[in-house]
Amino acid sequence: MDSNFKIEFVGEVFAEELVIGVSAFEGAKNLGDLTLPAHTTIISDNAFANAKFGTLTLNEGIVSLGNYAFYNVNSTKKLEIPTSVKTIGEYCFAFDNRGANVKLPASDSQLESIGKYAFYKNSKITDIVIPAGVVIIDDYAFYGAKNLDEVTFAEGSSLKTIGAHAFDISGGKLETITIPKSVTSIGAYAFANSELETVYFEEGGTEDLVLGTVHSYSYLGYGDIMMQRVEHGYVFSNCEYLETVVLPDRLTEIGPYCFYYASFYGGGLKVSFGEDSRLTTIGDYAFASCKLKSIVIPNTVRNLDPVVMSDLDYSYDRLGIGHNAFADNYNSLNSVVFEQGGTEPLTIGRNAFYNADQLLSIELPARHWRSV
Repeated sequence: MDSNFKIEFVGEVFAEELVIGVSAFEGAKNLGDLTLPAHTTIISDNAFANAKFGTLTLNEGIVSLGNYAFYNVNSTKKLEIPTSVKTIGEYCFAFDNRGANVKLPASDSQLESIGKYAFYKNSKITDIVIPAGVVIIDDYAFYGAKNLDEVTFAEGSSLKTIGAHAFDISGGKLETITIPKSVTSIGAYAFANSELETVYFEEGGTEDLVLGTVHSYSYLGYGDIMMQRVEHGYVFSNCEYLETVVLPDRLTEIGPYCFYYASFYGGGLKVSFGEDSRLTTIGDYAFASCKLKSIVIPNTVRNLDPVVMSDLDYSYDRLGIGHNAFADNYNSLNSVVFEQGGTEPLTIGRNAFYNADQLLSIELPARHWRSV
């Protein structure tokens, strides 16, 4: 559809629900201002992809925005998502560099999920409030949203999962974020390469939290052979201005490379754990090259059984302190304290404090420990 035209829906009473079909207005060059009728319930895949319009008014009653529904649209207006929408599909608002600034409802929203790549490289979105009912922000949801300056989670958030690369390379001025107490899983590279300075975790919550859960994806490799890649950790890696992280008691695992090269341009990384920390493992290179100044390691840190993921052909050890966990913090790391107490065996991995040339004191635990 590439002709210039205007569409108007007329009438007030309709016998059936209206579905905007697959690719219904895809590529339309000049739709003008468009108000969808009140009985619209679904906007299907690619419905407005690559279209150009003025104002698009979405009605209450729409429950689903399909995959690629507003992919790469051209609009100068703000697009308000109705409170009735429950799902936002994959790539729904991706590449909307000339598109509308999308606004999610701050209250009374029924939204439950934000799909993979939903706002991928969307440069129009500047701030967003994640409604309380959202349980998953899927992989790459806001990847490359370079002008995203503020992310807020509505009070009473039900969010469980922040997917891999969800906010990777996003946020021109996204300096502070507070992660809801309901979150139990934060995927690989979730906030990597952003300009975050401060990360807080909301107090409370009882379920265990893991930083850097395993993520895998398939891709077409050389010779058209289907390949699989596994990613693990790196949650705040290359957050070069990161200075303050307050970790919650319920955090149990810090994956590999989670804070790798954080605070490279900052004043140094300050990390604190709660008094009742449940932390068990600190992964390989977790705090390497991050200008960490000092750390107090909870007495709950201990060895766990290795993980073998046969379906992904991937496995990893879970030492209390992983290999190179605090390596290359030269000119910064000057104090390491292991909290006394604890009874479980602890292994300190190879080169765990390698190149800590300013380390003036270290208090090792009285319990059984060994280095490898």
